Amino acid sequence: LSLRKKNIYIDDKDREAINRLLERYNFKEGDILIGVSPSCRSPIKEWQADGFIEVINELLKKDNYKIVIVGDISQKGRAQKIKDASRRGGVLDLTGKIDLNELFALVERMSVLLTCDSACMHIASDLGVKVAAIFGPTDPKEYCPQGENDIVIRKDIKCSPCKKAVCSFNHECMKGISAGEVLGAIRRLLEPI
Repeated sequence: LSLRKKNIYIDDKDREAINRLLERYNFKEGDILIGVSPSCRSPIKEWQADGFIEVINELLKKDNYKIVIVGDISQKGRAQKIKDASRRGGVLDLTGKIDLNELFALVERMSVLLTCDSACMHIASDLGVKVAAIFGPTDPKEYCPQGENDIVIRKDIKCSPCKKAVCSFNHECMKGISAGEVLGAIRRLLEPI
């Protein structure tokens, strides 16, 4: 049990709102809720949409795994593409549909969050939710999630982390990360569940 102080306060009314929302979409007690935050403020920090799709489809082979995609309204198009290419039964896209306080309550319910270097990653880390974080141009030594079981997935290549807003090469730091690597990290985080 972590004694690290949490900085995020979650009101019970937001927890109740999220519980009602998940129930409306047939999320049941005993379902393993896996969050996916596929977008970032800076597109250079994003892993390819096809990778997220492959990981989600593989995870959904387990009946009790349910996926919730999160992000803000500006990220709706990318989230919709990922949801549309995924098995629909277990994917709920809440991108731009909940406020920040409800996001906190939703993240708190997750067993694992799959994300890139994003605000949602830091929210999950603060709340003690396990994180599988994909890093490319940013330095995980500076920005990684802080949980003792969190996993950072990255390629150790010469140009990464570059800390740049534009890639001088071909985004190899992200393109080199396979869906299998990401899936392996998520499965390791889910093992005890």
